[in-house]
Amino acid sequence: MLIKFTTTLERFGDKGEKSAWTYLRIPEKCLTAWKIKARSPFHVKGKLDDCVLKQKAVMSMGDGQMMLPINATLRKKIKKETGDKVEVALEVDSSKYIIHKELLLCLEDEPVAKKHFNSLTNSHQKYYSKWIEEAKTKTTAANRIATAVTTLAMGLNYSEMIHWQRENRIDF
Repeated sequence: MLIKFTTTLERFGDKGEKSAWTYLRIPEKCLTAWKIKARSPFHVKGKLDDCVLKQKAVMSMGDGQMMLPINATLRKKIKKETGDKVEVALEVDSSKYIIHKELLLCLEDEPVAKKHFNSLTNSHQKYYSKWIEEAKTKTTAANRIATAVTTLAMGLNYSEMIHWQRENRIDF
């Protein structure tokens, strides 16, 4: 069931690891209509303004409310920041997420990297895949695949890979 609403982008105050997060609250009417219990993460699809979304994770805010994190890439696409109003049209997305095909192909050539990738949780596998998908050019996507395979062969998870990338001044 597609539900439309207008809301304001918010930002966490002093909430530990979530301090810098921009997000939008999922109204109670959505949770009720979708028969979702607060605190249970799930995925949505739809639109923020004119930007199409798919497989976006909705997370608990820890107080019985749910939120959809809005990262910098998405904020740039919709040209909005904290405090701005957004038009939202969302529904539950129960489709299965498919890992980036080229990443999987490259992992076939690197058994150590493939073994480590397969040992990661689904969420960490998705982080790698979505990072590659968010590349604006094919060259950047190819470079990200190379970095992913290299760091997976080193036994790094996604967040460790991001730190390694920064330390080695690789910017994609």
